[in-house]
Order: sequence, then C-alpha cells, then structure tokens
Amino acid sequence: MAEAVPAARAFDYAAAAKESVPCPLCGQSSFERLATIDRYGMGLATVGCRGCGLVQTQPRLTIGGFADFYRQSYRAYYQGVVEPSADYVRRMNKDARLDATVAWLRDAGVLGGAAGVLDVGCSEGTLFAALRRGGFPGALRGVEPNDAFRAYTAAEHGAEVVAGEGDLPEAWRGTIGLVTMIHVLEHVADPVATLARLRGFLGAGGHLYVDVPDVAEYASLKDLHIAHIFHFGGKTLRATLVAAGFEVASIEAHRPLGHPPSLRALARPAAVASVAAPSDGSPKSTGEPAGWAQVRRINRARHRLALKRLIRSALARNPIYAALRARRRR
Repeated sequence: MAEAVPAARAFDYAAAAKESVPCPLCGQSSFERLATIDRYGMGLATVGCRGCGLVQTQPRLTIGGFADFYRQSYRAYYQGVVEPSADYVRRMNKDARLDATVAWLRDAGVLGGAAGVLDVGCSEGTLFAALRRGGFPGALRGVEPNDAFRAYTAAEHGAEVVAGEGDLPEAWRGTIGLVTMIHVLEHVADPVATLARLRGFLGAGGHLYVDVPDVAEYASLKDLHIAHIFHFGGKTLRATLVAAGFEVASIEAHRPLGHPPSLRALARPAAVASVAAPSDGSPKSTGEPAGWAQVRRINRARHRLALKRLIRSALARNPIYAALRARRRR
C-alpha cells in the first residue's frame, strides 16, 4: 500500500509529538480532510484550508519533532544517503538541474553585481557550484540543518553556512542580492513568517526566488509525505508571498529535471506592506481550490488498491475459492 521503507529509516512517526495549528496563510482552523494515506504509510492526514484553500498536513509534527527528523532522518529517507559526495550529486542529476536554474536566474536579470546569494536549504551546495560555473562572483551563503551536508558545503564550495534561520548573522542583513528556496518552502513550519524574516536580509534591489512542487499536478502517492507540510498551487503561492511582504514579479509552471512538475516564482520586497498581488493570468475558478481534487483522487485510488489486495488475500485463504480457481485452470 505504501512505499517500502528500508530498515535504515527508523523515524517513528506514530510515537512523535504532533500538534494542530491554524493555517499560517489565513489564520483559520477549519479544514477539510483530503487524504489519509502517504508515501511511507506513516498515517499522515492531508487537509485543505476552508479559508484560503492551502493544502497542508494536519495534525503535524511539533517544531522539535521536525528538527529531530531533519537532523537525523530526512536524507536517509529522501536521497538514500547520510553523507554527501560527488557521486551522489551525479546520481541525482543535481548539476544539470541547478545549471538550468542559474541560467534562468541569469536570464531574469537577478544575478548581476557582487551582492551575496543566500540559499535556504542549500544541501550539499550544488547551487553554489552552478553559480560559480555561471560566473557569479558574489558571496555564497546558506542555511542547512544537516551537520554532514553543512560541513561538506562549506569545505567544497567555500560557502558560509548556518544550521537554521535563527542563526543568520546580523552582519548579513541588507547584504543579500538574491535569496533562493528551491523545493524548500513546502518544508517549513510557517512559510509566511519564514519569508518575512528572510525579506529583512535582502539589500536594495534584492530578489527572492522560490521553487515548489505544483499541487495541481499531483498524480501519485509519492507526492504526499512527511517532509512536505504544505502543497502550493499558483494562487496560494502568490498569496503566501504577498502575505510575507513581497511583490510578485512572476509565477510560472515548469518541469525541472529530477523533480516533479513545479511552480517557480520571482519576487521582491513590496514598497508598501499592503501591495495587492497582480493577476497571474489564470482563469477564475468557482470550484475547489487547486490540488484538492488531485489529492482526493490519489487517496481514493490507493484505498481502492489496498481494499482489493485485502480481499484477494482473504479469498486466497478460503478453501472454496482456492478449489474454484484450481478448477478454472484445468
């Protein structure tokens, strides 16, 4: 029913402390349950906020529970490694994917000058390598909670890397030309508060680049799992950026190498906190919010499959059914 989990993956979700919290985007606490199944069979519940439509996990791990998961278990679950290496980067096609990202950012005109780049969730630093290959001369700075990956990034790429947002040095404030969050925003406990804090580190003319999976394109159980607390569509991604004090320059769908269909957004600090989000040009819908139908469909399909397997297993143990099958094969 769920993806097989190697014995090395030992995170006990059932025993971990959990909490129910209001929607960080609109503050409401009224949710509609969309799915009760997930990639690893941990028992996650995926819901949609009745206020703003944002798809999310409720209840979810506490802040401390998430910290333990990312420090000890995340890499083993999602990349199958506990220590980064050049071979790991090649196997995951990370160089090619991040080269494409840097090319897009360069074409967007946000890599000019020598102001630093801050990559939140910088992993083993492949973006930094791609930036240097692309001729970027500025400071390389990052946030990475995993000790081994953080040390590797600092040693291999000469980057300054801290363990969490709370560790960002005050000396970096106002010195960053570009903050990047590449398949990271869906992992953070409060996307609005996180983006608002990061906004304070951007210098004059600085930009934010966000890349997230597109919930409207979800197609399988692999899209629902413990690490993704939030699932964004175009409307909820735009609303999150605006709520955090950003003016959205663009949001577009794309298909990155080795990642699911995604949305990428470019934004800059809003001149006024109440700046309204410009239209993304998408058709107005009077139906369910983006992704709700897709998540429901995944849930129904997997539960139907589980039921079929259960029925087949029960019938296989029934002697009358076994005799009938044997007669049919004659």
